[in-house]
Amino acid sequence: MRVLQMILLAASVILPTACGGREESGDAPPSVPSPGQDVAETYLAEMEKMADAIEAVHDEASAAEAAATIRGVKSRLEALSDEQGGEAFGADAVLAFAGHQREFIAVQRRIGNSMTRLAMANPQLLKAISSEMEGLPDVPGD
Repeated sequence: MRVLQMILLAASVILPTACGGREESGDAPPSVPSPGQDVAETYLAEMEKMADAIEAVHDEASAAEAAATIRGVKSRLEALSDEQGGEAFGADAVLAFAGHQREFIAVQRRIGNSMTRLAMANPQLLKAISSEMEGLPDVPGD
């Protein structure tokens, strides 16, 4: 997640200058999602699923359910990377991820807050899910 934050920071510096110079008109042409946009939105949706699962942990049963959800997220993100020839997070995706900077920060904050809550309330529950989080595919730029 640290890599994502660095990429988003760099993109937030680059994008305003890269996007300048285009005159705004009342009727913007319809945008067609790029493959990078699809990748970013899929990654964000999977992170939201993981955040929802972690927030719902309150006992061993819900921790087991969250671990299963995280395994599914990991599997789907690995498949996404494989579909893109191992390059799911190329330059196109980096720009698309930057366009969703606030959403990614919010979901990371949700995950972090939930994990902190678990660490303080019941470290065993945190341990049950944290091992599943290891090996999640890297975000753009790695």
